Amino acid sequence: MMVAAWMRHVAAILVAPRTLCYRLRCPAVRTPQRLAKRGSIWCSPGHAVGNDNAVTAGQPLLVLVSGPPACGKSTLARCLAQRLAFPLLPRDAISEALADALGSCAAEQRRDVVVASFRIFYRLMAEALSTGAGVVAETNFHRGVAEDDVRPFLTTARVVIIYCHVAPELSFRRFVGRFERGERHWSSFDAERIRQIQAGRVPEAWARAQPLELAIPSLSVDTTDGYVPDLEGIVTFVRSAGTLDHGGSGDGCHR
Repeated sequence: MMVAAWMRHVAAILVAPRTLCYRLRCPAVRTPQRLAKRGSIWCSPGHAVGNDNAVTAGQPLLVLVSGPPACGKSTLARCLAQRLAFPLLPRDAISEALADALGSCAAEQRRDVVVASFRIFYRLMAEALSTGAGVVAETNFHRGVAEDDVRPFLTTARVVIIYCHVAPELSFRRFVGRFERGERHWSSFDAERIRQIQAGRVPEAWARAQPLELAIPSLSVDTTDGYVPDLEGIVTFVRSAGTLDHGGSGDGCHR
């Protein structure tokens, strides 16, 4: 069955985001500590006074967790969803569910599945936010591609980006290791990417995994050994940055 035809059968999913948004409850959050000094906070260029993307404190909070493969973003996103008591929306889970429903398919069809998964990912994000709930959404948001998909949310939510990073060599080692341990879904393109790495090429999944060029609060998190800043600091940043009006005067950055 072609992906385009199969997509008609997921219409129910598109109006029921809880199917793929996992509601995670967490214990009471302790008094936040100060944000660790080694965390890098930045705001992308292009913000202008009088920007139409003004938001208010009453709008839901959208936390985007991004970064290259094998940098720990999935684990961090899960931790944040628990601490914030937000639904978790991982894009890989959508892609894997679609692939399993389709069954074994050629590489080109699997690429269509990835495209379809992003369409569902953003639709579920919009549906969840429309209820007034905050959301933690996790995927490798590609610079130069994801900005157009994320930008519409700037008028309906308070958007914050958490960008995970490690040295490329460490990311490659982790990537190969989890593949060799059989931890990856059958529909992934890991084997193809490992061949590119072994040939000395940088796969697109790493080349485009750069901070998005959007004028919104963003935090860079080093995941080499745990989190820098630590989880408490990241939660502090999300909670405080999410209260900023990053569409009016100023540069929209948390400082």
